Amino acid sequence: MSRPSAITPTSSTTFAPAETRPEVRQRQGKFLVVAGWIIAVVGVVLYCAACFADETGADLGAIVFRNAIPAARTALLVVGGGTLLWIVGSVVLLNAELDAAYGGPGEGEAPAPGERHA
Repeated sequence: MSRPSAITPTSSTTFAPAETRPEVRQRQGKFLVVAGWIIAVVGVVLYCAACFADETGADLGAIVFRNAIPAARTALLVVGGGTLLWIVGSVVLLNAELDAAYGGPGEGEAPAPGERHA
């Protein structure tokens, strides 16, 4: 039984070299940061449009807890989702930047602060 299966890797399986992995994660992190920022800004615009279109004059507590303006509550969820995406992207980008600066994970210990590395 020499046919390949899902458990045993084939010889044609290739992985990215270790030095490109931090760069790929940096790109992903930058994309997530920009996407989160765009989504959050769209949410703010939608929130403003929903609040200006409604003439009840509801405050934030009424919008969030009593669902006075359903479109505004949805817009606040969009802002929260964009902010969450931005935070995740920032963590991914920071982690990738640190891995790139110190040689990546699994390539030895990071130098101590103030220690020179070759």
